[in-house]
Amino acid sequence: MISRISITSLILATILGFLVSFLTYNQQLVAQSIAYFELEGSVQSKEDNGALIGVTLEVFEVSESMFELARENQNLETPNLSLSPLSQDSRIQATSTDANGRFSLSDIPSGTYLLVVRYVGFEELRMPIRIPEELPNRLRLFLDPDVVEFGEIQVQASSFQDSTSTLTSVQRISSTQVQSLAGGQGNVFNLLKVVPSVTSTSDYSSQLIVRGGEANQNLFVLDDIEIYSPYQANGVGSLFNPNVIRDMDFYAGAFPASFGDRLSSVLVINTTTGNPTKALETQVEVDATVAALTMKGALPFWESSWIVSGRKTYFDSFANTFAQRVVTQNDIAFPDFTDLTAKLELRPGTGHTVSFTGLLSDDVIDWIAREDQFGELESDRENFSGDQSSTNRALGFRWTYSPAPFFQTHLYSNYYKNTGDNGIAGDFRPGVVPGTGFLWESPVSDTDSIVIDYDQQYTFEKYTAGTRLFFTLPRHELEIGGGYDQLVNNLAINLGLNSLGKAMFATFETASPMLEAFGDTLNSQATTDRYYAYAQYRFELVKERLFIQPGLRYVQYGINDEAYLLPRFGLSFLPAKGLTVRLGGGTYVQSPGFEKLIEPDNIFNVSKFNQVDGLESEQSQQVVLGITKTIGSDWQVEVEGYVKEYQNLITRLYKNLVVLEDIFNPTTNQGNTMLNPENYYFELQRQWKLTDVPVNNGTGRSEGVEFLVQKFPSRDHAWSGWFSYIWAKSERTEEINGERFTYPFDYDRRHTMNLIGNYRLNSNWDLSFTWRYGTGLPYTEPIGLDPMNFIWEGDAFFISDPETGNIQLNPDFGELQNVNQQRYPAYNRIDFRAQYSGELSGLRYNLFLDFVNVLNSQNVQSYKYVLYIVDPNVPGTPDFLRKSSWVELKREPIFMYPFIPSLGVKLRF
Repeated sequence: MISRISITSLILATILGFLVSFLTYNQQLVAQSIAYFELEGSVQSKEDNGALIGVTLEVFEVSESMFELARENQNLETPNLSLSPLSQDSRIQATSTDANGRFSLSDIPSGTYLLVVRYVGFEELRMPIRIPEELPNRLRLFLDPDVVEFGEIQVQASSFQDSTSTLTSVQRISSTQVQSLAGGQGNVFNLLKVVPSVTSTSDYSSQLIVRGGEANQNLFVLDDIEIYSPYQANGVGSLFNPNVIRDMDFYAGAFPASFGDRLSSVLVINTTTGNPTKALETQVEVDATVAALTMKGALPFWESSWIVSGRKTYFDSFANTFAQRVVTQNDIAFPDFTDLTAKLELRPGTGHTVSFTGLLSDDVIDWIAREDQFGELESDRENFSGDQSSTNRALGFRWTYSPAPFFQTHLYSNYYKNTGDNGIAGDFRPGVVPGTGFLWESPVSDTDSIVIDYDQQYTFEKYTAGTRLFFTLPRHELEIGGGYDQLVNNLAINLGLNSLGKAMFATFETASPMLEAFGDTLNSQATTDRYYAYAQYRFELVKERLFIQPGLRYVQYGINDEAYLLPRFGLSFLPAKGLTVRLGGGTYVQSPGFEKLIEPDNIFNVSKFNQVDGLESEQSQQVVLGITKTIGSDWQVEVEGYVKEYQNLITRLYKNLVVLEDIFNPTTNQGNTMLNPENYYFELQRQWKLTDVPVNNGTGRSEGVEFLVQKFPSRDHAWSGWFSYIWAKSERTEEINGERFTYPFDYDRRHTMNLIGNYRLNSNWDLSFTWRYGTGLPYTEPIGLDPMNFIWEGDAFFISDPETGNIQLNPDFGELQNVNQQRYPAYNRIDFRAQYSGELSGLRYNLFLDFVNVLNSQNVQSYKYVLYIVDPNVPGTPDFLRKSSWVELKREPIFMYPFIPSLGVKLRF
């Protein structure tokens, strides 16, 4: 952390240096004589006229005969898809469109060429061009998405990345890929789960674990709006509607200076709008879990277009039919969500684009928790009921102005609000027995019950304003930006227990991860500021060989009064045609805040800390090295390695406390030996215990190697898809009383393989499959059983069964050295999808059949632990003849998705 004055001076000096370098380099370019020709222009979607970012453009030198054949093919109403494949050796230039959809191809000599334009989710464009005779002043290319959207299933990790791009670990994903993934259920996050770098937490959760990072270390941005909670249906669904998505950029690490306040990854989602040339289009989609209606069209002024899409789930019926256990810890959930996404785009003048994006969502879940871990025996299980509701509201404005081909500015402002109202209710009637043999008075009567009525409400709001400036010239780009966020957080928690209830409830908390996350009564209200500015400059250091992008990001957090200057860098080296080496990295920080603690798997985790202000920001340093080899026109092989170091991770404080410890000392075999309170005595001991106080006590390290081979869709082959293998390792370290404990991260999956295949049978039928395999995730195995006890008014008591008098036991999960020392069985799942596409009297339709987990593999999500009495004595044995009896703790697996068939239809008119 450094002073704000020195940071401001350094920022201004850095930006000034970038500008001087940029202008000097530009003057040198102008001064040089041009020996070759240049081809420049833009690429847009024919559907909504929107600029397409990251489109691959390649220039192939072709013979005169092939040139004429390509020209004839271009003029056909139905192009001949069997045009001869192009040799990679004939490619003389390649690039991709920038953030404005623009491109520039320089150093092209005279000749006959074929310009090939590819983009994920759009039809390939091949354009013959003779240079210099037919050299246009500026090309304006349009790609048609209809062929892919209603004919082909194309699922791939990315399109060809421009070799000169310095970005590492980035994947471009289209809406079509999301909707056509076998077993994907139209969920954005289900597609990301099979992308290299990502570890899935569960079939029932959409949370993403990216290269050993926490789920709250991922940044989600929708049209410049930061979304805190992008999950629905308790994590099963996604807030992002694929019907309004044009494309997505997923940065798995080493992301550039334009993004911040997260340590692991960034998902940037760009929405689409209607076709400015069509007044109205309508699409209806129905499958096993969701019904969706999408309408889009044009307005009669300013080339305006709009889109509105809404979804309504009936996941409760689906869950009842196929998967009762849809959340962790044996909860039975019945989720229901509704959402609406809309966008209006206006083009009031040349170079001007104004857009408004709105988002509404409501999510409600009622559930039952059969808590076998409350110390009950298998035959005596308590039920707790709960409900949770959450809402998302967002409204964003963006103005883009491009007065010249080399310059563009973005101004944006938005508002986002996330609310939640969560509760759990239930009661249990514990008995109480004394911990000594002296006379005592029970604090509860035979008819007393402890009633839990836990209520948690939160509201997180964010107001944002910012700007970005782009200067783009051949082979070098400058981007400058900055902004301001105001965050308003309100968190109110009421445990709903009296003093005795709190004393007794404390012993239950360690028995259940759900209850362990409960906070005590808390009322937190805070308004904080966040400022940021960045600059990044990409330039060509060695002509057509070496490209470098240094960057700096300045952030200032009001929540803890910290400021950071964060370096970022990227490098791209082209040692040979079709071979690219990339290196990237930097320093990353993440500010503390309750808004980052929302977890769909356990919504009560937002309250597991009693405060977050005063904490230091979590930090990470990352380095990524990747090699990419392009083979032919549609094959690519990538190998990427990474190392991530973490500091100042937020954990919970361990304190050395005086605790009541029970000692097992069997003196009688009356009843069950382990459950008889006469066989225990109490003593006070000092032990290191976990508290609700947050501290920056964690460090960590993640490392891995990712291998990916891709076959891109093409006109010449019916097959496409990819295979990936990932080796990864992630650990965390905490310090207690000067001693450091290192243990596997919760989602430390060492080996992962994904195989995605797509096959186009003909113009109507498409088949796809997905295979996922991963070695087991770590978990903590209990090391024994611990009686439940508490202290009330200076006396020690056991919690017992009110009917039998047996004491109740908890699983004992040990200390830090026992954390995550065991592994679940390996995960293995195969999904299959068949789709038929057709058209009838102007009505275009898709019929699809999806099979999830076709082998019905029993993939273990977690274990629950239940007590079973073991008694070697026959009924009626006198007490003095009874042998020792005991209790066994047995685990029962909770499985993920079983085999699930699903039928759906999509209509467009």
